[in-house]
Amino acid sequence: MPRTKTRRGPTAPRVPDEEPVVVSPEPPPVASPLLVEGLRSRLGPTGIRAFSKAVRTAMIVGNAFVSYVVAVFLASEAVPRIAALVQNTSGVSLDQSVDLVVAHWLLPVVFLSAAMFAVMFVALRSLWRFQRRWAWRLDAVLVGSVDAPAEPLRGAGLRRRARRG
Repeated sequence: MPRTKTRRGPTAPRVPDEEPVVVSPEPPPVASPLLVEGLRSRLGPTGIRAFSKAVRTAMIVGNAFVSYVVAVFLASEAVPRIAALVQNTSGVSLDQSVDLVVAHWLLPVVFLSAAMFAVMFVALRSLWRFQRRWAWRLDAVLVGSVDAPAEPLRGAGLRRRARRG
């Protein structure tokens, strides 16, 4: 007897009762409440927004500088050193056949360089995500819930998985 697919779960169509209420999570404290209140009282509402934007801009510029330094270091120092290490330890010289040089020297250098750049990309991406979360927390604490986003910025994949669950 062939098996047929059966539909599991409720068969009645879902009718939305009301719009779901989205409750923004309370961010963990970034600074002490006395510091935040002191800044709010000294700077006022427009000053605190400008201060928050200035801090976020400084975080972005600092993050971009760190990313640039890491990328330049890998391209100018680490990759040539790896190439020299592989060339010295492989025992292959340039007077041998081309396919031997490619197989024993060029391919390992390309593989190790690609792996190193992949690790760099993952590390710098996590650094940018960390900076975005801290910027969101800073806005939520300093500016308040009026100008802060309703939820922390996430990738689209996380939102899709959260809705399905």
